[in-house]
Amino acid sequence: LHQCLRSGALPLARRVHLHLKLTGLKRALPSRTFLANQVLALHFRCRRPADAWALFDRMHARNAFSYNAMLAGYARLGMLPPVRRVFDGMPEGARDVVSWNTMIIALARAGSGCEAVEMYVRMRRSPGGACSQFSFSGLLVACVRLGMPSLTRQVHGQVLGMGYLANLIISSSLVDAYAKCWCIDDARKLFAEMPVKDVLTWTTLLSGYAKSGDFVSARRLFDEMPEKNHFSWTALIAGYARKGLSHEALDLFAIMMKEGVGPDQFTISSALCSCTGISSLKHGKQIHAHLIRTLFNPNAVVLSCLIDMYSKCGSLLEGQRVFDCLTYNKRDTVLWNTMISAFGQHGHGKNSIRLFEEMIGIGTKPDSNTFDAILTACSHSGLYAEGIQIFNLMSQDHGVYPNEGHYACFVDLLGQAGHFEEALGRILKTPIRSSFLVVMHPIHSSSIAA
Repeated sequence: LHQCLRSGALPLARRVHLHLKLTGLKRALPSRTFLANQVLALHFRCRRPADAWALFDRMHARNAFSYNAMLAGYARLGMLPPVRRVFDGMPEGARDVVSWNTMIIALARAGSGCEAVEMYVRMRRSPGGACSQFSFSGLLVACVRLGMPSLTRQVHGQVLGMGYLANLIISSSLVDAYAKCWCIDDARKLFAEMPVKDVLTWTTLLSGYAKSGDFVSARRLFDEMPEKNHFSWTALIAGYARKGLSHEALDLFAIMMKEGVGPDQFTISSALCSCTGISSLKHGKQIHAHLIRTLFNPNAVVLSCLIDMYSKCGSLLEGQRVFDCLTYNKRDTVLWNTMISAFGQHGHGKNSIRLFEEMIGIGTKPDSNTFDAILTACSHSGLYAEGIQIFNLMSQDHGVYPNEGHYACFVDLLGQAGHFEEALGRILKTPIRSSFLVVMHPIHSSSIAA
């Protein structure tokens, strides 16, 4: 079991577990701690936390590995309450540095940055107070989530004092934390002091430059890189796309293709967004042809960007063909929303409503963005009664409570339908009635009617 789990041979591990059942050894698991620990790890890898807990609860003698297996398993599945329960239930002396590190990382990844920092302080004050390089990995995730440069600098000081700065993973994580906390100068200084840098370190600083908008430094660093991978190319292409530098993004994407570097999902979606930004149907079609030619398996985000690109570049029919080629099980809420919005942008409100009803009919749950798209489509197409009816059923039938944008669109629908008094009444009743946007809609509608 241990070798199967280490090598990722999950089907073989399941066969070993079946052997335990068939030979009757499974009944002896609670009394065989070492074997039970491996089965705990298997249950979590197979996403069976309930089976893991049932075995853990029956174990006669638990050791530190037993507790750590439970902590790591729950943490990997993002189940923070059970992680806390297991950690708090550990007897005195059972917690080792692995237990503390697992807890710190679990809290940091769950967004509980302050608790992760407090857990680190508790660990240092506990008997022994030992920590390892992995303690700082979780702590730096917390720094990024909290967005606190001062805390990042304190962690940097502790890493330096304990002699872990020579560790490439830790020093790269520090560069990443500085960059994500908008301390790009600190990131650059640390980067310059590092005696050894790998492609991840270079890409981390490159991404920091791109996100801060310093594309001169980003491009210079990119050109200086001794080695590049597709993450390096994507970091700069995505940075250009985010800042609206669509021509630069597409030029770099073309160079990437010529050099034979395979793009990933994020690269393709960034390139398609750049095509949309400059309304370049020609480039969008070339990227689409590349996906077909290379048998690329696009995810929902790429497909959504592709449909959006065709729609905003004036080729709604091509976007609809992409959507229609997808089976229902491949259409998630984002894809439905994109197609509904595309119809609405082209004034085909009835098609938007038909698609919305089809989406509901097959059991796909709409979200807030779905109603943004369908209400806007109704407004642009003059389908006032239909839009008002959909708005009134939002929370009642679909459990989506209106936000400011929904109220703005709804009030606009009422105003354009001539129901000015009802529109004013809705504004006075809505919890966001002070919003300038919502108040302006009926005024705008009234001026149109006048």
